Amino acid sequence: MDNKTYSNWQILTKATVLVATLGYFIDAFDLVLFSVLRTDSIKALQLATNDADIKSVGLVLENWQNWGILLGGLVWGVLGDKLGRTKVLYASIAFYSVANILNGLLMPNTPNLLNVYSILRFFSGFGLAGELGVGITIVAEIMPKNKRGIGTMWIAGIGLLGCVLASFLKINNVLPWNQLFILGGVAGLVLLLLRINVSESSIFENHKSNQNKGSLIYLFKNWDRVSRLIKCVAVGLPVYFVVSLPIKFSSSFGNVFGIPSKELSVPIAIMMCYIFMAIGDVFCNLLSQKLQSRRLLMFIFNTLNFLVILSFVFLPPRNAFEYLYIYCPLFGFSVGYWALIVTNAAEQFGTNLRSTVATSVPNFIRGSSIIIFALFAYLDTILGTLYTSTLIGLGCSIIGIIATYFSKETFNQDLNYTE
Repeated sequence: MDNKTYSNWQILTKATVLVATLGYFIDAFDLVLFSVLRTDSIKALQLATNDADIKSVGLVLENWQNWGILLGGLVWGVLGDKLGRTKVLYASIAFYSVANILNGLLMPNTPNLLNVYSILRFFSGFGLAGELGVGITIVAEIMPKNKRGIGTMWIAGIGLLGCVLASFLKINNVLPWNQLFILGGVAGLVLLLLRINVSESSIFENHKSNQNKGSLIYLFKNWDRVSRLIKCVAVGLPVYFVVSLPIKFSSSFGNVFGIPSKELSVPIAIMMCYIFMAIGDVFCNLLSQKLQSRRLLMFIFNTLNFLVILSFVFLPPRNAFEYLYIYCPLFGFSVGYWALIVTNAAEQFGTNLRSTVATSVPNFIRGSSIIIFALFAYLDTILGTLYTSTLIGLGCSIIGIIATYFSKETFNQDLNYTE
């Protein structure tokens, strides 16, 4: 490779990483936007008025979004292997941008309002599911194997700040809920224009004639491939335990510790969690590069999460300040290995199934909140909120540690191969 060609390659690589990073920033912004605007939108649309009904409607909408994420993770991942990574990036961002704009146009007199809102959240989740996994897949394939962690670090570390921005805008009431939805959708469409010049990875181009590319039948008919997929998902379960329960429902947990719910702001809890999750992602990936290991860092962070949960139970927050500014940052940092999870998934599989797996894994982890919510709802009436969350949280951490132990190291894995 001559100097001019090398220089052009560097420019292309940096541009691809930048666009993937901005894509995940907007993806994360739109995903968290619903969490922080959920209650405001339910009240404004007159879907519920008392706290119990608002919580019930909110769970319905969250579950519709989560089902969209689960299905979208499979569909976009398969299409990424069959049609190409860049085509999926274009399509997914257009999909969720339009859906979010339509969310912002809902009115109280919209016929069958709850059903329409639920369907729009489903399609928003469906579109959002394609962004992170496909972005990390293409970045992993164009970067040198000893530098992949740096590229994916930028995607997650900066991208997660989209969650922080969404929380900040809500905390400061910068715009009404519906205008924030529209803002997120318009930002996605603007980003779509930046993506036009992003090139396909040469690794995909070299293997695009493979007959098993994006084949779910081929993925699931072999136990070795299935077990690798399961381990990739299991490693990340603590992330969505943290996000689903002690963060999104911080006001409910505050009541358990005798902290008035009105003192615990969910947007602040989300913002503090994601600030330190982004910091954790940068630290985790840099240390992974230094130690040349994925497994070791996933083990360290799962163990850290286990210890934070124990501390949360046996040394509980005594007031809103400790909950929001000590435990939310600790929870966020302890699951700051999000980029490493997706990078590991991309590195575990050949290029004919790489997008399918790398896109499915983070969305299966996100979708695990459906099971977490169901378990929580069932056990809460038997064990109470604190013991139920402790059991689920520690269970997720232990599963993550076991899955990490049985996973193969992929730091120097050559990605130019097929299954």
